[in-house]
Amino acid sequence: MICAHDEEANLKELVPALMAQDYPEFEIVVVDDRSNDATFDWLLEETRKDHRLRMVHVLSLIPITAPPTRRGRGG
Repeated sequence: MICAHDEEANLKELVPALMAQDYPEFEIVVVDDRSNDATFDWLLEETRKDHRLRMVHVLSLIPITAPPTRRGRGG
């Protein structure tokens, strides 16, 4: 799994190098974290070329933790 935000240039080097492996049974998942560059477009095109490459596109911010709760406040 590769997390990417505005990493188009780096992915253009990394992904082909990973795809060139001799071992055929693997999958690469790239999580595009709302990139402002052409990361999404490039990944979309590449996923159409090779089934071993998958992309997850984050559309909005997802809270990692729940909001704080009120504890020990009477009652």
